[in-house]
Amino acid sequence: MPQTKVLLDSNSYFRLARSIHPLLFVEFGEPCYCLYVLQALDEEFGRSPRLQSKFSWVTEAQYVENRGQRLTLSRAQHREVEQLTESIRDYAFDVERSVSRVDAAAIAHCQVLGIELVTDDLEAAQTARDLGVQTLSTLELLHRAVDCKHITLEKVREAVAYWRYDDDCPAECGREYERLFHEKPLF
Repeated sequence: MPQTKVLLDSNSYFRLARSIHPLLFVEFGEPCYCLYVLQALDEEFGRSPRLQSKFSWVTEAQYVENRGQRLTLSRAQHREVEQLTESIRDYAFDVERSVSRVDAAAIAHCQVLGIELVTDDLEAAQTARDLGVQTLSTLELLHRAVDCKHITLEKVREAVAYWRYDDDCPAECGREYERLFHEKPLF
């Protein structure tokens, strides 16, 4: 069965990779979902002392190795992603949204490859949807993983508790958690 690729933005990766490991390149469900991140995640992490301090575990060998596989693009697709990234940044500026270059590149990859984007960044998510890219929040991805029996609800509870402990809950986390899992989060 062919893979249904799903791209995680940096924030979603940081929220999930420590709680669910290995996170990437593990096929689950029907269709056969498989999670990816962009190489730009490592570049963004390398430029940010704040990220390096908060998520120091990212440099551990097991996580570096898990991020080793990348989405494959043809030369033409690579050029298209580069052009689209700039167009997306211009569009976001025109509609007065703050969308980073890394988020614009993620949206561009999803548009070119016809895949979903997992992001909790509200402005990036709205920009992606404006451009026809399907989006999921991190909690929606976790709900899908529970529905596919890839992870348990207990694993979701652990992940959300970790976000709370780390002061890294997405916007509307409590409300969205209740809507998706029909229980109050344990924080």
